[in-house]
Amino acid sequence: MRANPPCLPDIHYEIRITTEVTSYWHGMPAHPRFPFVIRREFYAHGQTTGVHHHTDFGSLYVVRRGRGVHLIDGQPFAITRGDVYLLSVGAKHAYLDFQNLEVDAFYFSPTLWSDEERRILDSKRGFQEIELPRAERDTKGFWRRTEPRFHLHPEAWRHAEAGIERLRSLWCDPTEGADLVLRGAFFAWVWELANALDQSPQSDANQKILDLDAAMGEAVRLCDEEFAVDWTVETLAARAFLSPRHFSELFTRRTGQPPAAYLRQVRLERARALLLETNFPIAEVAHRTGWNDAAHFSRSFATKFGPSPRTFRQQKGK
Repeated sequence: MRANPPCLPDIHYEIRITTEVTSYWHGMPAHPRFPFVIRREFYAHGQTTGVHHHTDFGSLYVVRRGRGVHLIDGQPFAITRGDVYLLSVGAKHAYLDFQNLEVDAFYFSPTLWSDEERRILDSKRGFQEIELPRAERDTKGFWRRTEPRFHLHPEAWRHAEAGIERLRSLWCDPTEGADLVLRGAFFAWVWELANALDQSPQSDANQKILDLDAAMGEAVRLCDEEFAVDWTVETLAARAFLSPRHFSELFTRRTGQPPAAYLRQVRLERARALLLETNFPIAEVAHRTGWNDAAHFSRSFATKFGPSPRTFRQQKGK
């Protein structure tokens, strides 16, 4: 029986590197039998990680949560949960303006794939189209794809996530033969991922419309029914697998108000109902309707309805 592989590290990056770092495959903590690395990386808050040059290996990324900008060979790509993309051997990259970014990273030597395996993957349009940089600039200067092939819809994301967890489990499995299963499972996972991204344009577009409609409906429901939760645009957007900017645009289109304004209105309406129907103290009303600060609640209430909460209740006979 072979020796246990090193358990998978979760990497938390706190130091911001200002000079370019050159990385070579021989310095990577690869699997003892196969030339690839699985790593879960966390980037809390920051403006840049500094540039890293992957001299002789490629990488595949799956964004789990958070947001940021991935600078790849000098081109900035806005990324968010559900994004999947491949960097070629020799790429230079850095994360910029990131917030609570969590990424599953797969690093591999070109020797990982046999000629036949590489031919099969290259024949998949989905595999070809997740390789960056291959995009066009949008109106704000970010690079984006003309077809949303590198963004997984929620069902495909759940399937991909289950595959990742299986790979992580196999990596640390000391059972004899587990390493062979791991190699096959990694190829199968990439192949299935390419298939998921290889849908016809019309089918993919229709599915995206349905997914977005369902996601916006769920976001509105959360605001209407779970208004006491400390929702932020970022958390609501992450649940919908969208960037905060795109989520806000779609939410506003559906409701006529930006997310924060809509949630504030819902909370104020619920607070007004509690003031009319209960004898709860003002602070309790504020807490039950999602306001962390009773003074802030009172000011917002007065701005919306005229009188302060206390005066409003007195006027209504409570």
